[in-house]
Amino acid sequence: MTVIAVKPYIFKRPKLNIKTKAAEPADLGDFEAHISKATVDPNVSIVTWQGGTPDSVFKDITDPDWSCSLELAQDITTAGALWDVLNSHVGETLHFTLTPNLSDTSASVAEFDVIGVPVGMGGQIGAVATSSGTLPVLGQPDFGAAA
Repeated sequence: MTVIAVKPYIFKRPKLNIKTKAAEPADLGDFEAHISKATVDPNVSIVTWQGGTPDSVFKDITDPDWSCSLELAQDITTAGALWDVLNSHVGETLHFTLTPNLSDTSASVAEFDVIGVPVGMGGQIGAVATSSGTLPVLGQPDFGAAA
């Protein structure tokens, strides 16, 4: 059996660009300085049916749907900060381009549309205030080569 080499990437120096998907799209900016985590993950359910005999077990999975999870600094004073963008575009379609590592020119990028969701405010005393949000992805992300 052939041994397949592995070359994992380190999530560092990411780039997160967000655009509106309105009739006249607007580039809302690059938000890598605002995030400490960004993932795009599939959601699937395992479906099992058990008949009346041990051999009558059938398994499958549902079609995947996707979500994007973000952890971000709460910059509540800067107009156009990621916290402001998410809270100002609730329910709107936004286009995300996520590049996990700008220093790796062979790394893939993920492009996908999400529905904007609000993120919270507040936190622990004496610590940087952060928010997290999970945005539903519309359709399947496009994992392509970095431009």
